[in-house]
Amino acid sequence: MIKRKIAPRLMAIMLTGSILLSTAAGALTIEQARALIEEHYVDQISEEALSQETVEGLIAALGDPYTVYYTEEEYQNFLGNMVDTVIVGIGISFALQDGAMQITRVVEGSPAEEAGLQAGDTLVSIDGNVVEGADVDTVSEWLKNEEGTKVALVYERGGKQKKVTVTRRQVLIPETTTQLDGAIGYISCNTFGEDTAAHFEEGINAYNMSVDTWLVDLRANSGGVMSAACDALGFFVGKVVTGYIRNKDGVYQTYGSKQDVTTVQPIITIVGAGTASAAEMFAAETRELGAGITVGGRTYGKGTAQVIYDESTDPEIFTDGDAMKISAYRFFTTNGNALSVVGVIPNLIVDEAIAPAVATLLAGSKTDESKTGILHIKFGWNLYVNLDTATAEENREAFAALLSALPASVELYEKIAGSDDLWVSTDVAAVAAKYNISYNDRTFTDCADSEYADVLDVLAIYGILQGTGDGQFEPEKSLTRAELAQMLAQALNCKQTAQSAAYDGESRFADVAADAWYGAAVNEIAAMGLVEGTGGGMFHPDTLVTHAEFITIMGRLSSYLNLYMYEFYHSYTEEDGADTRLAAYPDWAKQSTWLLACSQTDVNGNSVSLLWDDADAIDPDAATSRESAAVVLYSLLSYTGILPA
Repeated sequence: MIKRKIAPRLMAIMLTGSILLSTAAGALTIEQARALIEEHYVDQISEEALSQETVEGLIAALGDPYTVYYTEEEYQNFLGNMVDTVIVGIGISFALQDGAMQITRVVEGSPAEEAGLQAGDTLVSIDGNVVEGADVDTVSEWLKNEEGTKVALVYERGGKQKKVTVTRRQVLIPETTTQLDGAIGYISCNTFGEDTAAHFEEGINAYNMSVDTWLVDLRANSGGVMSAACDALGFFVGKVVTGYIRNKDGVYQTYGSKQDVTTVQPIITIVGAGTASAAEMFAAETRELGAGITVGGRTYGKGTAQVIYDESTDPEIFTDGDAMKISAYRFFTTNGNALSVVGVIPNLIVDEAIAPAVATLLAGSKTDESKTGILHIKFGWNLYVNLDTATAEENREAFAALLSALPASVELYEKIAGSDDLWVSTDVAAVAAKYNISYNDRTFTDCADSEYADVLDVLAIYGILQGTGDGQFEPEKSLTRAELAQMLAQALNCKQTAQSAAYDGESRFADVAADAWYGAAVNEIAAMGLVEGTGGGMFHPDTLVTHAEFITIMGRLSSYLNLYMYEFYHSYTEEDGADTRLAAYPDWAKQSTWLLACSQTDVNGNSVSLLWDDADAIDPDAATSRESAAVVLYSLLSYTGILPA
């Protein structure tokens, strides 16, 4: 059904950032730009866009922040963001932490490392300038000067002050670094560029024999070159297909790694709102391909890949060093999941600022010596938390965040201190009570009696559902159109999209105020094509949603989220619609009902329904309850693997 062919090494650019268009579009003419867009752009192009008379107008009318024209200077700046950089300085990074300016990183081979500076040192003075009370920008200026000049530093370590004079010189700042912390290999990767795979390989080879767990920090990684991300991932998963891309004609290609497996140790990938595009692919595939888990916040949600057209591809068009970046593909994970809007849902959702500390706790060993004991977490991988470490004062906040993020379906066992191998089953509440950890119970307070309580608890822990206030969900209450839009916007992690931004804060529906509690959600979900108005520019937000309407919307959503569901949705025939299970449904609802209730099978080939009941047992005209809607949402997200629990 799905057309696939093996792709060459795809050099599609997958970045979130864009550079403001210059006032003039250089040598590129509107005719040339229009031809490139029509040939390569992945989505349908409006007549309004094609009728524009300037390159700037054409790109603006597309409403796509990732399709960009670059002047020569802008293009060089863009390319420079994906490679290692060289600066003149001493080779340290620093940040204001707990009121002190602490060194957070010392670059390997830098003057600072040679002078004995270490991460964790506190800067006291720079050339006589007192650091206390100064901001980061000011301290940065004090450290700058020409190559060969000297800077006198006073720093504090372990309560003692030390003086050192450091000579500034050129320092290579790699975009990817690896450090060893005990048995943890910590890889920080800020972009996927031409140097990235080599940095991964170098770090893994250097520390592999000492590492039990790899932590890959992608919080500041907004993407890069797809092939670079695939090759970096390959060191953990080998030469495998890591996903699919689809062009404007609906043709699929595979993309994947060309690297052999270098390490068999698990990965904990650390992500956040700044993790995007190729970095999201890396994070998603570590889970889908069984290499490890993800920890942190929901990722950005970028599901298109861009291709650069410049003098190397079109020398007759780009003659002044300029270039054009065009969204040419939609990309999908190995499970077929789209990352647009929804992004990657981590196995454990915690504040991304504390995510490295949580990941470090999870990287313990079963054989750790601990006076308190070991907590065994079965989450795909067997993860172990040293309870001596976790309950130490400096780690209690991270331990509380970890316990708050664990879904009830995850098995927990505690090794009793002093025993050789005695493990006792436990749960989050018991662990928290035993060690006096104040964790945040994210579950709803009024769902214990619901037949779907377990499902509602999982969705609450992952932040997929919002309650109605005061920790309640009101599971049996009928769902309004406004509430459904809000539920979907929350589940998808909707942000202001290019489509809805075109309305400049004005609602597309006369009866939906832009500043209403549901206003942004309605407009976001409508912009994605998931919901429609009721005619005459109206939405009727307070009207209850019928089962037929709800199932229709969820069918559209499933087609949006997953390429396999998309292909099934578009393979629907009149013969499928004649299924007796669909007899009571109106014609406009049959396609989605068939998709969710009749088209899917499990690994054994048995029919699977993603609805809360058999299709022919559901009254299409009855109102949908909040808990029924949540069940279908859960079924879809877990069936596709978008939801990790």
